[in-house]
Amino acid sequence: MSTKRLPAKAAVMISLLCANQALATSIFIEGVIIAVKPDFSGYSVKGYDHYNHTRYQDKITEIPVKIAGNCVFVLDNRIMRREFVLAAGRHAYAIGSSAGAMLVVALSEPADRVVGQVTGSEGNKLKLKITIGADSFDTEVPLDADAAYSDGLKPAAREVVAAPGKLVRVLPARKQTVLAYTAKAFENAVPPKTPLAAGGVIKSMEGGAWLLAVAKGDAVEELKPEARKIPVVFDVRGFVGHGQTDLASVGPGSSTVVIGFEKRPGKIDHYVVLQAPDAGRTDGVVKTFDPQKREVTLAVLKPAGLQDTVVTLEAEAAVNLDGKQSGAAEALKPGCQVALFAPRKQTVEALAAPPSPAEKKGPSPTH
Repeated sequence: MSTKRLPAKAAVMISLLCANQALATSIFIEGVIIAVKPDFSGYSVKGYDHYNHTRYQDKITEIPVKIAGNCVFVLDNRIMRREFVLAAGRHAYAIGSSAGAMLVVALSEPADRVVGQVTGSEGNKLKLKITIGADSFDTEVPLDADAAYSDGLKPAAREVVAAPGKLVRVLPARKQTVLAYTAKAFENAVPPKTPLAAGGVIKSMEGGAWLLAVAKGDAVEELKPEARKIPVVFDVRGFVGHGQTDLASVGPGSSTVVIGFEKRPGKIDHYVVLQAPDAGRTDGVVKTFDPQKREVTLAVLKPAGLQDTVVTLEAEAAVNLDGKQSGAAEALKPGCQVALFAPRKQTVEALAAPPSPAEKKGPSPTH
């Protein structure tokens, strides 16, 4: 996890009830990246502009995103350099604050997942309605014969998960996958005047207060971000929550990034970035790799501190280093940060339905 300039430990409580009160934004765009400028000064998405939605007639369409100078980029809950985050095919979520600062969040795996409401199921096809903002479209997703179904993280029958009206996330099948990054992926990733940019895991949420465990080399520090209200960016291209957010699956051990932007002297806007849980994912820093046994030992950050975890690498595993295909020995050198994904069948997950407008408190995240 990447950290920079952690403030003194604060005792200010973070209320989950305030997570649905969005701060003033000047950019609020989500979608799939379809093009990136050669100098990484901007990118385009096929998506939806929540803030300037009338400019695009409330439609899901191609939208250019101009990156502010004071921008923090997050990939898979890691604060990284923009050239490692921006890539065609990734789901991305951009927020620009009235302070002139900006946050871009992206997911690398799975890049082609789908989230929508079931309208029907026939044979090997699942019919979905995909909604972003005020727009929607219908699509069909082919289902693998051995696809798995779950309600949250618990196994469930297809007829239960794929029932009409259910909100589901369809995750593609994958082989065991290693995404490794060297130190250069994190160098100068945080703008100089950003007062807080830290990645870690939730240690506790007792009483509505968020306490984070943050790794700094071999040491672990505690962090309580100072904020009265925090918009939560929960996931990308799916159950996103710049506003009302379901935090039922969030708890101790959940990977988390906290960003603070100085709106004016002494006034900091905070954002919390969370990601949907993946039972088959292990994040850590490489300690050793035994090419004969194909065993990698990772220092994994847990609520109680760093813990050694050994994972066996399969012969057919896909391995990437700094975004490029690589051999295991090169990618798993000591010090490399790694996201290691276990193999998975195509999986259809039932999600909790977002609250109705009548249930929401505070301003709508789409206006």
